[in-house]
Amino acid sequence: MRTLRIIFLLGLAIGQGSSPAKADDPEIAIIAGEVIKVVDPEKGLHEASIKILRVYSGDQALKGITFVQPTANTGSAGLGSTIAHPLLKVGETGIWSLVVNKSTGRMSGLWTHRKGETDKGNYDHRIEWAEMVERLDKLNEAERFKLTKDLCRHKNPTIARYAVSTLHYTSVAVAKQNGVADFLMALPKSREVSHSALVELDRAFLDDREKKWKDSKERKALLERFTELLTEVDAEQVAKYLRMNQSLSDYEASVLVEKVLTNPLQSKAVRCLFVRSLTGKPGGPFGGCGDFAFDLVVGVIKNDISDDVRLQAAQGLVLVGPKFRATQQTALRILLKDETNSEIAAALREAIDKSK
Repeated sequence: MRTLRIIFLLGLAIGQGSSPAKADDPEIAIIAGEVIKVVDPEKGLHEASIKILRVYSGDQALKGITFVQPTANTGSAGLGSTIAHPLLKVGETGIWSLVVNKSTGRMSGLWTHRKGETDKGNYDHRIEWAEMVERLDKLNEAERFKLTKDLCRHKNPTIARYAVSTLHYTSVAVAKQNGVADFLMALPKSREVSHSALVELDRAFLDDREKKWKDSKERKALLERFTELLTEVDAEQVAKYLRMNQSLSDYEASVLVEKVLTNPLQSKAVRCLFVRSLTGKPGGPFGGCGDFAFDLVVGVIKNDISDDVRLQAAQGLVLVGPKFRATQQTALRILLKDETNSEIAAALREAIDKSK
């Protein structure tokens, strides 16, 4: 089941085992498509017709065929979503994992990424990933394993995470034959491996060896790597992972996040990104993080060397809009009293007023 989950989400898996394919096994294709029609029904979800423009992995006969993708304006868009959010528009292009039932011919699209208003600059990363999947698909097993190991060090976080997952969820026999376990255990020690790849590695190890891995010294060393200087693309992955990671206590997460936020060598963009992760959703106002998020944000407002980062933190308090407790309101009033930047002071005042 773990392997099947990865196939659904990421498309191609290498070394899935030696069992012969069954007649009713689904085929998975990675495709690029264009929205050619969107139907607005009287009830239920909109339906978008997607024309397949390119097949990166899978049956090339799919090119030119049209499949239907449910789409809606409300909901949470995400990797592997069966419903595309927000509403797809005619002319939009995207990347899909297409599940094809060989016995019935039925096709189900799992949207992975689209180009357009919600792109946020990551579409090129997704295209590069799809092209890499296409390249891997044409190699023999030995060549595929060699390249996949190299891809764990790729600067594109989508490719690096994909490579780690693909290796980790390889069948036991094939993994043993290719030395996968030793290779993955050594990854955290490599300075060439991206922090995004380490996020995926920690998630994968927790998936199948949680008790043994969770409190191990090897994991502690891996997590400490998240406090190193980060690129923006890696910081996005790391911040989200620490924010929502249920295997870490509030205190453990706060120690790691604080090291990033208080390091003046971290770029301003990275510090702002971590502040947004603390004051944004999902999880509601400081949701799964508990009080440590509030304390960290207040610390940023008080101590960060950049007014831009401090303003981001103050405005974050306004955006989440919780009703702060009396002790928290007191902390904000103390900040406001000593604040000399008018924009930051205005944001603090608004956050306090929302709590009245």
